[in-house]
Amino acid sequence: MNTPRDNGQNRTSEQTQTQTDGNEDGNSQTQGQLEQSGHFGVPVYSIMVREFEQHQQALIDYLTRLREQDEGVHRSNVRGWHSNEDLFMQDNPHIHWMCSKIQNIARIAAKHFHGETRPGYPELAACWGNISDTGAWNAPHQHLPADWSGVFYLEAEIDQPEQPAGAIREGDLMFFNPLPMGRRFDRPTTISYRPVNGKLLIFPAYATHMVAPHYRAEPRISVSFNLFWRNPKQQKPERSAS
Repeated sequence: MNTPRDNGQNRTSEQTQTQTDGNEDGNSQTQGQLEQSGHFGVPVYSIMVREFEQHQQALIDYLTRLREQDEGVHRSNVRGWHSNEDLFMQDNPHIHWMCSKIQNIARIAAKHFHGETRPGYPELAACWGNISDTGAWNAPHQHLPADWSGVFYLEAEIDQPEQPAGAIREGDLMFFNPLPMGRRFDRPTTISYRPVNGKLLIFPAYATHMVAPHYRAEPRISVSFNLFWRNPKQQKPERSAS
């Protein structure tokens, strides 16, 4: 179960809903438990991806080598490395595995959210690696004009002592309340998710978010992605990344 944290008042979050799903064919052997939490009216889906341990080190090694060959690009990353956004096009079996998981899980989440009211499905259109060294962080940003976005944690889990309610922890993924009225009205400014290796999060691309600074000596490694809605009966939208 997710343990998102607001400013000490988790009761402001909508009730968490869970469902067990697998790939597009409903094979529950492929994925874990898909969870949906709602904050400020914004859905956030999360899942622990099965078979992750079999691919973790290979994915980390691939991104580490890629960083040595490519200086990357600048988006919201501050002092951290952000690869080019064509990771999903790379000819590597572990990248293929990861992108297939992202695509399948995103379709399940979108179907849960939209039901049968919106024809089509989300299609992976941009995918990039993130490596954060000591002091690196990501400034507040959105992923428009994409429809859905997300992150997959490869090596980002940090053991930290219990902190006071409302404290921002190192490396937290923080979502901003579009109407921050404060604790007095049960409207916290942010909701935070703590990174867990093997966990994948999916959320609407319009949700403003940031990543708290990373202070450890070991790098923090993750993969982010954007998906655009694909309706086979309509012209394919122009793709754009973060």
